[in-house]
Amino acid sequence: MYPYLIFTDLDGTLLGHDSYSFAPSKGVLARIAAHKIPLILNSSKTLPEILDIRIALHNNDPFVVENGAAIYIPANFFSDYTSPLTQVRLGPDYDEILAVLQRLKAEHHFPFTGFSDLSLEAVSNLTGLALTKAAMAKQRTGSEPLLWQGGNAELALFEKALAENGLKLLKGGRFFHAQGQDTDKAKAMHQLIKLYHRKHDTDFTSIALGDSQNDRAMLEQADLAAVIRKKSGTSLAVNKPDAEVIYTQHQAPEGWREAMEAIFKRIDGGTDYE
Repeated sequence: MYPYLIFTDLDGTLLGHDSYSFAPSKGVLARIAAHKIPLILNSSKTLPEILDIRIALHNNDPFVVENGAAIYIPANFFSDYTSPLTQVRLGPDYDEILAVLQRLKAEHHFPFTGFSDLSLEAVSNLTGLALTKAAMAKQRTGSEPLLWQGGNAELALFEKALAENGLKLLKGGRFFHAQGQDTDKAKAMHQLIKLYHRKHDTDFTSIALGDSQNDRAMLEQADLAAVIRKKSGTSLAVNKPDAEVIYTQHQAPEGWREAMEAIFKRIDGGTDYE
């Protein structure tokens, strides 16, 4: 095993923003597998969604759902976790979050619509997902995607009210996400780094790939970061020394391959990804 851990966002990073395809990266994914480098999915997606994507990716590593709401660890991956799939919860559960949101909406009339308010057809239309995959997106663990329908002043008041109730708002590629105040992708990343270190007695170099505001903490706290250009043509600016960050010229999914090609040049000089 090479002493690297790769943490990647999915939508707009490994997967195309609209196509949800990872086809251009198949050669790079094979290279990662050949090097036995863990590829840890760290996404806003739900447990059913990521389980489905892991099958397509032939991925068996631990993974993180809903912007760090929970880590899932396969059986016997680490010595303390023997269940078929162990959940390590890192924030409040979904019902608690919905209760706060519903109360704040009733009390203050904040103008938002959550996934729990939407039909399968509406989620499908908003995301471009097929109905079966939209159903997976609605099976949530510890976050609620929101459509904000008000102005910035109201948004600031909403964020303040959430904070007073132990929650926060994260901006993703398509939606805002209400979740636990102390929940984010970076905290989940650090917890997994500790578990890998304990298992292998090795210091791992962490590599993170993402494109959106909800990836910022993960990108800034990884040893090496790759920022994938957005569909809009802009790139998330991260507070990190230039030597520790790669900005791609392409958007997803080609941008993920571009980033990994640059990363592999640093790892072993390899450039053959076909």
